[in-house]
Amino acid sequence: MGTLLLSIIIPLITFTTYVEVPAFQTPIHTSEIATPPYVPEYMFKEPINYWPAILWSIYGIGVLIFTIRFSVNLNHIIKRIKQNPKFKKHSIIYVLLNDLVQPHTFLNYIFFNKAKYEANKIPKEVLLHEETHAREKHALDILFIEVLQIIFWFNPLLYFLKKDIKLNHEFLADQAVLNNGFDVKNYQNTLLAFSSNAQESQLVNALNYSSIKKRFTVMKTHTSKTKTLLKSIVLLPLLAILIYSFSKREKIVKETPQILLPQEKKKNKNDLVDSIKKELEKVNALQVTYIDTTAKAKYYQNVTFQISQKDSNTIRNKSYNELTKEEKQQLPPPPKIPNKKSPSNSELTAWQDSKTYGVWLDDRRIKNNSLKTYSPSDFSLYYVSKLEKNAVNYGKHYYQVSLYTHSKYYERYKNGIKPLSKGALIKINSKKKTQSNSWTKVETVLKNASTSKNQNPTIDPINIFISKDNKLKLNNKPVTQHNIIKEVNRLNTFLTPKQKQKYAWASILYEDEGSKPFAKQLIEELRSIDIYSTSLSNTNALNKHNLKPFNVLSNEGKTLKEAEANYNKIMNEGSTKDLESYNDSLKKAGSPWKVDAKFQDISYSETSFSKHRTNEQPTSTKSAYSYVKSLKGKNITYYYNKKQVSFKDILDITKKEPNINISTNIKDNKGTVKFWSVEK
Repeated sequence: MGTLLLSIIIPLITFTTYVEVPAFQTPIHTSEIATPPYVPEYMFKEPINYWPAILWSIYGIGVLIFTIRFSVNLNHIIKRIKQNPKFKKHSIIYVLLNDLVQPHTFLNYIFFNKAKYEANKIPKEVLLHEETHAREKHALDILFIEVLQIIFWFNPLLYFLKKDIKLNHEFLADQAVLNNGFDVKNYQNTLLAFSSNAQESQLVNALNYSSIKKRFTVMKTHTSKTKTLLKSIVLLPLLAILIYSFSKREKIVKETPQILLPQEKKKNKNDLVDSIKKELEKVNALQVTYIDTTAKAKYYQNVTFQISQKDSNTIRNKSYNELTKEEKQQLPPPPKIPNKKSPSNSELTAWQDSKTYGVWLDDRRIKNNSLKTYSPSDFSLYYVSKLEKNAVNYGKHYYQVSLYTHSKYYERYKNGIKPLSKGALIKINSKKKTQSNSWTKVETVLKNASTSKNQNPTIDPINIFISKDNKLKLNNKPVTQHNIIKEVNRLNTFLTPKQKQKYAWASILYEDEGSKPFAKQLIEELRSIDIYSTSLSNTNALNKHNLKPFNVLSNEGKTLKEAEANYNKIMNEGSTKDLESYNDSLKKAGSPWKVDAKFQDISYSETSFSKHRTNEQPTSTKSAYSYVKSLKGKNITYYYNKKQVSFKDILDITKKEPNINISTNIKDNKGTVKFWSVEK
């Protein structure tokens, strides 16, 4: 029994070794992940492996069979106890059976043939033998091994072990009888008379003929104390070998702390404060660049998205183009091509330590000492990452170094970041909120702190004026071309990036037609700081028609709640109602805001309610009718005076009304075109 317990306990023993590693000086670039720098979690479709299910099914069937067998045997003994007469003698209960069975024991119950017991035909030696089994609770050992046999039914060693445990119980009971002064030969003859080859329950201790020979041999053998002591001494080193061989060993990396003197601590504290201040200045000046949606579409074009609907407990597969706006926002932007960086000579030397570092060159494992043949100029890129405890190679080394040669770097990034491979699967929770990076969180905290004194800030205007010599003014204050984006980014800091995209509208006014390309470039740069809605106009045309110089739909002076209400109103009413503020100018045939056959180049580069650029529009050489004809076959929805019409209807309308107002929102040959009649 002790052997069985040791076999269970030894594998559970864990020897922990603490390995001290010097403080690591090589920079670890956690912001970049090796090739690609960032890849969202995804799974590849693989063939289903049925073997685990088959093996677990076989194991489960075996457990079920052995459990039934154990239950049947136990139930048989309990029935014998309940259905037959019994009496208690001291702590032992005698159960008298009508069956012709040999004496046997289960826990503190001893079973005898009733007729033989009442006729006093059961020798005292046999009674003492069975009472020893009951007092020493040998049945508990049998029950324990039976339970193990249910769990590990596939292990044949348990069958032999159970047989040996039962035999050892008989040795102990025999020794107890002989210690009470009974003659050995008479006892052996008694055992022969009461022994049986009949199969008793697996849970009881019974006299059995098959074990008699071994028991007789043990009775005649007398082991000296010296021999027993020597055997015990020999077992000790054997036990030590077993523990060392089958126990678990774990290495824990313990970095050596850097001990600083009080003067150094004070100096480092001051340095830390200065460092934090510098980082905060960087954060304040940070401009977050948002990746264009077309780049996302290209990166995820091969991916299948599995959408989980919590409210309806359904799962639906979609392509990227089928995703909703909210679902697309949950996806991280495509990774950027990492900047080149080469290691130093000291780093190459440090990485030759194979106990601390594992080295990969161009995605292949190499020997650490092979780094001796390389110089820093041989590499275009490298990453160093610390292994987690559950990593496969943890313990063999504790840091992974990935190096890339010039040819590998060029091969990997010559065509930019490649789209995810076909068969990739990404799971999306439909109710999951859009994830934001750590910089966005920092910006939000800083914005909240800056606006804590003013609970109801209003939206600042973004009015940019470009003079003939391309000099700039922002809200009537001079600003350089180099600083224009930075200065605009300082406005409306209480708005989040999404709120800026919706509510912070800009107007660009230029004096000379030669400044128009620069103005269009400025529109693109404003998008990098989330200014998505910008009007573009020429001062000459505005003066001619006595129009306001800047965007009349601006949210200037509105609070965030007012801007939100305005936006919701626009979205709910289809955006056309709010354009009524232009009525006075729209009624004029020569209005620069009107889009018709006499269209002038004064228009919104984007509508105020869309993040997408409009496609081709009518020009001075292209009438509204010709423009509509060019849209034939495209997935366009047409509206005339707020009512949806067919392509054929709008062709007839534009033919009859050459002077008509148009608003377009088209991307990838999909979208809407709205028309309004011009009142004369």
